[in-house]
Amino acid sequence: MAIENDELMRKFVRAGMIMQHIEKPFGPRHGHGGHGKCHGHGPEGEQGGHGHPGHAPHGHGGKGHKHGQIRALSLLAMHEGMNQKDLAFLLGIRPQSMSELLGKLEEYGLVERRKSAEDARAIKVYLTEDGRTHAREIAEMRKQTAADVFQALDDEEKAALSAILDKLNVELEKMNPRRGKEEQDDTPKE
Repeated sequence: MAIENDELMRKFVRAGMIMQHIEKPFGPRHGHGGHGKCHGHGPEGEQGGHGHPGHAPHGHGGKGHKHGQIRALSLLAMHEGMNQKDLAFLLGIRPQSMSELLGKLEEYGLVERRKSAEDARAIKVYLTEDGRTHAREIAEMRKQTAADVFQALDDEEKAALSAILDKLNVELEKMNPRRGKEEQDDTPKE
């Protein structure tokens, strides 16, 4: 019995949605004093703080980092000093949204923005020491999550899945509306 394409797509999308929810346990790190800032980090009790893997909010009902914040920290860990406009492009968000996201991460002491030495109009984004620590913990949690998820597959199944995902990514890239623009200008300016 052949599986319909729309059924495969539903499963593919569902897996992506589940993975996004798995990454959400990065809850705010809160102090226990009831006011002010904790350890120089985000405002106490504020949702979207920058706690570490496995540290859920302490009685404040926060949800931890948003997926975009986690992705931004992960990208910056790989490409420190990235141009703010390039970061927005890679995350697939508007420059205004990128500015708001980085404002939150700056507020929590995880990133800092600096004017580019090469182009005064460009803004470069850097992780702080706390941001680097946080990004390492995110990477470690992702690595553990991947190990937990893919233990269900043997080596042959992993190789087959990898080849299938490579083929799908090629097709998705062909459908990417930004693809033509990327080929014309592969170095966006700030």
